Parts: sequence; structure tokens; C-alpha cells
Amino acid sequence: MRNVKMPYCLSLLFLVVVFAAAGSAPLASETAQIGPYHLLLNFYSLPRVGQQLNMTIEPQTPGMSLHFSQVMLKPAPGIDAIPTGVTIGPDNDTPNVYDINVTPSVRGQWLLHLTVSGPAGSFVGEIPLDVQAPPLIPTWLGWLIGLFPLPLLISFFWWQVRWRNAHRVRQEKLTTLLP
Repeated sequence: MRNVKMPYCLSLLFLVVVFAAAGSAPLASETAQIGPYHLLLNFYSLPRVGQQLNMTIEPQTPGMSLHFSQVMLKPAPGIDAIPTGVTIGPDNDTPNVYDINVTPSVRGQWLLHLTVSGPAGSFVGEIPLDVQAPPLIPTWLGWLIGLFPLPLLISFFWWQVRWRNAHRVRQEKLTTLLP
């Protein structure tokens, strides 16, 4: 019995490791500069309308300790939206890295407004973010969803025709039996 469970346990362990590793690499990286500080932004989800944006921000210079405060996501001029609050906090795994979570409400150009404090002083700046529309569903999936009720509808009509024909035969038998 023990030998039978071993492949299942190893398979489960392999799947856990694969799925854990799949979420550890950023989808995109970008550099920015606020004052004298060069920053690295790692996007773990792409900026899309109505979806939470998960990203990290860290100094590009190794060993430099920076502090981020007064973080807000503001719409760029010409975008009809209101500023959105941002949650920011230090990353649990890596020193000098901050996790940023925000959900943009409108598609278009947004500005990540923040204050960076470090050895050279405090500087206020904005980092542009291009928020895209939510992804479209593939055409084949749309057709699959749209045509899903069709077999049920066809079988319902087929069942109705069979029932009606059987009912008609019963009626004919009854009329021939009765004088």
C-alpha cells in the first residue's frame, strides 16, 4: 500500500513546486527616476481596468535603503476619473522592496504619485502607467458559450415531437376501439 501512494505524493509535491514557481517571476519590469533615485518596478500583473495591479518597487542601486510614502494613483490630464488609493508595504521576502496593490477604474494613462525618501533627501514624483482594457475572450470560447444551449434545445424539440407522435398514435388507437 505504501508503494502505491509514493507516486501520488511525488506528483503532488511536483505540482506544488511548479505552481509556486510560476508566480514568482514578474510579467514585466520598468525603470523610473524620481529625483536622484533610480527605481525598478516589477509588474506581477498587468495594469488592466477593474483588475488589481500587483507590483513591487525597489531602488535600482543595490544596498540603497529608500522609503516610499504618500502613494496615490492619479489619472493623467484628459482622463475622466478620480484618484485611487494605493496600498503599499514592505515585502516580506526581500529587504528594500515594497509591494504595491491598486485597482485602476478607467482605461488610459495614469500617474503613480509618490514621495521617495533616502540618503539624498525626499523627492516627490510621478511614474506614468498605461492601463489597458480587460482582455477579450477568445472567439472560439465565445462561440462555445453561445452555442452551449443548442444541443439542449434540439433534444427538447426532438422529445416533444416524439411525445406528440406517441400521443397521436394513442388517440388513434382509442378512437378505433371505441364504437
